[in-house]
Amino acid sequence: QPFRATGAVDFHVDQSNSVDTIDLFNVMFRDVVKRQADGRLWTRGKNHSLLVRYYPGLVYRFIDVAINKMTISLSTRDPLKISVDMMARGRARPDDTDTDLGTVGYAAPVRVITFNDVSIAVESDTSELATNTREITKLNAVEGFNIVIDNQLEEVFTVSGDLTPYDLVAKKRNITGSVNFFGRSDELADFAEAHELYPRSSVTLAFNVRIGNSTVTLFRLTGVIFKLDDLKITNGVLKSTMNFYIVTGK
Repeated sequence: QPFRATGAVDFHVDQSNSVDTIDLFNVMFRDVVKRQADGRLWTRGKNHSLLVRYYPGLVYRFIDVAINKMTISLSTRDPLKISVDMMARGRARPDDTDTDLGTVGYAAPVRVITFNDVSIAVESDTSELATNTREITKLNAVEGFNIVIDNQLEEVFTVSGDLTPYDLVAKKRNITGSVNFFGRSDELADFAEAHELYPRSSVTLAFNVRIGNSTVTLFRLTGVIFKLDDLKITNGVLKSTMNFYIVTGK
């Protein structure tokens, strides 16, 4: 059977300067969205590898690692969650040079970024707004959001070759997401309806987080096109969902 190396990692982002989860997120976010001029993933051809420590003294190196899918999600009462699905072309044998991953540090309890630390800002080019529509600056009454960045990686095997994949090919990237609201976001719904027949991709969503006394932008999604909102009426709290997709691929 062909050799397949796949895996996933889930983690939260914290507010401590002593733990590098924000740096880890920045690296993975770059690797999942950045591409070369020919459309290949930015990591291809760069000997991008991943070291996994099974136990002290035994470390495997997975070679030519690429991120297939990243999911960023948040809901009320929960911390910000990052899920990453990865693929690799193979696994190298343990080597003495790979057994030292540095000192394993157990950080003191740190506060992770939770729902009350996150805000979503909308940045739009007012010159492309439809007539009689207002510029939106911040989304209010947000219950949560979900974003999926899917590179649709495909393993390529060749006849009379190795059992490991010859290459990992990234196809058309799909970036989709949704924002859930308590009630209805009238401004955003009106914006989506006004641009239904002539959508504009000049909208950017900026996801900001509070770290200490400062607010920083964790990431941006540009070229956002909103769909018409989905409103469900029940005997509970009124909630709505605004789905969107990205046309620029970043």
